Amino acid sequence: MESSFRPAAHNGVWVSAILFVYVEQNLHATEEWWGYINGSFSAGMIVGGLLAYRFSERIGARLPGTIFLGTLLCGVLTLVSGFVQAPLLALVIALIRGIPEQLRDVAETLVFQKSASDKLLAKIYAAHGVLFYIVYGVSVLLCLSLTPPTKSSLPGRIRIGTLPPLST
Repeated sequence: MESSFRPAAHNGVWVSAILFVYVEQNLHATEEWWGYINGSFSAGMIVGGLLAYRFSERIGARLPGTIFLGTLLCGVLTLVSGFVQAPLLALVIALIRGIPEQLRDVAETLVFQKSASDKLLAKIYAAHGVLFYIVYGVSVLLCLSLTPPTKSSLPGRIRIGTLPPLST
């Protein structure tokens, strides 16, 4: 189940603030493309959900492979998207990336459901959610610290060195 936290790390790239800078600086496109890419990814998630429904028995029989392949494809597509400078190609990659993400998520959910008793399932989901978002939050902070400044009207970037102290 350790692979379920790797997606949290590469999902940090898709935070809206980072995606906006990507659209502006890599794609040299207008703000609308920010929404188009998010919509394209969502469409890919829907397609992935439909595929998971259609091939649920195959996914159920190949849980580790589905999780591994889904995680690998999401990571590779995220990396590839960083080098793309054509807005239409970025839309296609976002659409495609949604498919393995949804298939992986379905497989992970099945692992939880098959591995735990009904009494423990809520606790397992809660612990998974907490750990996932801790990794995701750290990933977002790291990605934001690497993101170059933008000329847009959006609020300034968060820099790790400028975060307020945790205690007073």
